[in-house]
Amino acid sequence: MVRWVRSLGGPLIAVREDFLASWRGGEEVDSEGNEIEEEETDYWRACEITDQVGLIDLTGRDMLVLNSGPLRTTYVSESSLFVQQVAKPARTDLLGAIDDALPRVAWRDMFYWKSGGDYVLFDAAAAGDEISESDRINFSLPPGRTLVRIANVEPAPELDVWVNLVQLVPQG
Repeated sequence: MVRWVRSLGGPLIAVREDFLASWRGGEEVDSEGNEIEEEETDYWRACEITDQVGLIDLTGRDMLVLNSGPLRTTYVSESSLFVQQVAKPARTDLLGAIDDALPRVAWRDMFYWKSGGDYVLFDAAAAGDEISESDRINFSLPPGRTLVRIANVEPAPELDVWVNLVQLVPQG
């Protein structure tokens, strides 16, 4: 079964599972319970990413931000690929259409991410330790550098899908 998640309007964040409790989302308190300004929240920092993807620090580790707003998003583990649905396709098999399109996709390399471990993707506004199973996508990456690249696929006569793609390519 394919699991889809979406945000309430802002970005999604991929946090390593062992750091989930450190992600406070939009809560205006820090990890010690002290009140902080809205501009100091983890969510605010994630919202400062201006590209489609970016990295922010969480307790000395980089976490991945998908900054495409409230788009329905899933993860295809066989391709290490996030699929963000921009518009509903005429074709009912969206992921099959993406599979057909992958050989023709024009990728744009964004950056290398020092990653590895089990991650959870969820709405960046939420606190990491309060995410329900239905509001998260779990995925794993091998340790090392991961190339993060993006593509935007728009409808064309041979392909009736409109999606943003984010692919994670482990470099070993």
